[in-house]
Amino acid sequence: MSDHLIAIGCDSSKGRIDIEIRNHHGTVLHTGVFDDTPDDHAALSRLVDDLRERYPEARFLVGIESTGGMERNWLAFFRREKRWVKTMRVFKLNATAVHAFRSSQLHRAPGDAAAASDIARFLLERCATRQPAVEAESGPIVFYRTVRALSGELIATSQRLQTLLVAAQPDLVRFCRYGVPAWILALLERYPTAAMLARAKPATVDAIPHINGERAAELTENAKRSVASLTDTATAATIRLLVARMHDTQARIDQGQADLLSIITADPQSPLAKAVELLDGIPGIAPWSAACLACEIGNPNRFAHAKAIIAWAGLDPIAEASGDERHDYGISHRGNAHIRAILFPLAMAGVLHNPVLKDFYHRLTTVNGKTHLEALVAVMAKLLRIAHAVMLSGKPFDPAHEAKRRKQADAAQTARSDTKAETPTPPPAKLNAPISRREATRRKKAAAPGAEVRDQSPKRVPGRGPQTQDPALVGHAKG
Repeated sequence: MSDHLIAIGCDSSKGRIDIEIRNHHGTVLHTGVFDDTPDDHAALSRLVDDLRERYPEARFLVGIESTGGMERNWLAFFRREKRWVKTMRVFKLNATAVHAFRSSQLHRAPGDAAAASDIARFLLERCATRQPAVEAESGPIVFYRTVRALSGELIATSQRLQTLLVAAQPDLVRFCRYGVPAWILALLERYPTAAMLARAKPATVDAIPHINGERAAELTENAKRSVASLTDTATAATIRLLVARMHDTQARIDQGQADLLSIITADPQSPLAKAVELLDGIPGIAPWSAACLACEIGNPNRFAHAKAIIAWAGLDPIAEASGDERHDYGISHRGNAHIRAILFPLAMAGVLHNPVLKDFYHRLTTVNGKTHLEALVAVMAKLLRIAHAVMLSGKPFDPAHEAKRRKQADAAQTARSDTKAETPTPPPAKLNAPISRREATRRKKAAAPGAEVRDQSPKRVPGRGPQTQDPALVGHAKG
């Protein structure tokens, strides 16, 4: 195949796209702006056909920067064009990678046209030998993220209601430390303020589900002595509005979850349905969580190894080393935030219900001395590796797999220890280089592991040096 390349750099924005086309020499073949309309889609298709006729042996590289969904129509357009241009590869580019490349050019110009030009150069330099990653279906991902966004709205409404309860129903705040219970919502629907609850009869309050006679008498008596400052009708209307919104949002969430699971299971042979079935078999993962994980992970083959998916999730550890110093900063948080939000509650459930994760968490906290949160983050990473392995192999989760693997590793370690091998003599320490004191100490320890290494660096003599001088004498000398 010819080495002739044609790069089509695309910078998408709302309702339009800026395009710059370059060949493998860097010569600009075309620049333009196309609207997201049928007429301009047809015009861009004619342009691609013209390039295909002029350069029949060329390979086409198309790159569109991910911009939060505005690139979807253009990705679909170029993937349809790929049916006619067999040598076309369409890349959905990571915005962080493109930004780093643009910053490295040192002559970055503002504007969408300049961004399209940089994307075309990025394709020629970085994507000439790469293959586009296989992406998951976008429809289920959009649906499930919309449902999860409703969960965020429910949490925000609940927090607003709890903030208002401090001034309207302060006695009920103690029951809402871990969320707003259903009986509190039912109570607030009838008696949104302390003044209204004080006028209620205990028998009427007792009729509310999950409230017995003793609790009803206690609530009405406390309401009569309440220190609430908001008792007007406007506050009552606000509380009723928030409660109704919570009920409505929760109903929409339940319906959305049921609809998504129905859509996925409608085709049992689809890769997404098979992935959900496999993930649902892992203890601690329910069908909805399995659907969320399957939608986010997508095609497991796009990750070359387990470390790749851990880095994609932002769970990879960050460490900086320079010279003699090394600093560990925890996980990177640079990857997919959605997958981390899913994994955290699943890790807490897995520690309780999954024997593999339970043993792993116990070993981290007791043997390795990790804190609760540090161990939970490690459990998140392990659960993601398990989910990736299950999806990749197509086999159900096997709780005994970890024990078998550790048994094989222990047997291999025992076999190595039983084999008498000559212990290699460490090379002598090289101390004639202009290295620091810390590096010299490290080299001495490496050369003589069992010996005690003394720090022979010159010590500060008491009474000498700028740190031991009398400030008054220093000021007198300066004055």
